[in-house]
Amino acid sequence: MSLVNDFFSTDEVIENENGAEYKWHSNLTAAINDARCYTGRDHNGQVISEGRTGNWLGNLAYLVIIDLLSSCFIDNRPLGQRGNKASFLAFLTREGFAADDATTIYELRCSFAHDFGLVNIATSGNATRKFTVSSSPTDEMIKQPATPWDGDYGTLTAETTTYINLRKVADEVERIVGKLKARANEGLLRTHLDDDQFRKRFFFRVDP
Repeated sequence: MSLVNDFFSTDEVIENENGAEYKWHSNLTAAINDARCYTGRDHNGQVISEGRTGNWLGNLAYLVIIDLLSSCFIDNRPLGQRGNKASFLAFLTREGFAADDATTIYELRCSFAHDFGLVNIATSGNATRKFTVSSSPTDEMIKQPATPWDGDYGTLTAETTTYINLRKVADEVERIVGKLKARANEGLLRTHLDDDQFRKRFFFRVDP
């Protein structure tokens, strides 16, 4: 088994050192277990509690998983300090998202992570949004505003609001994780990180 396989495994990786047994988990395992728990999903990512699919903490964890996967499987080193956003967007577009939708998900990630809220005010570029979120099994994943919001709270209307279905975004993250796990099991997935960096950055040890 390679480290990439271990990264996607939900099983503990056992290491014996000087007679002591240590358990290793990947950051992905920790994130997806919490994401599923808080959003009412089982260990396969299937919804079993409809009333919890809109939980913000759980859905923030799903957005963090996109960050995590892009850090491992998109090489952002040539991009310098702007690499994290660029790799996030590159990862989603590679996985089939339209560029506008990938940017919208990134901006919701910023709103949730920095303010635990639904407003993203850009310091540069066109990234000013007011979000409305839902968790309906039937609503579309993203509905872009008819008119981009200019950041003036006095102009906020339904037409300047961006609508995101958290459940559908989480479903897409589950799909991507499942696809990458299958590729890892087939030996077709590689990380640009060397083994030492990959293990020390994206795994943690639980001491006995």
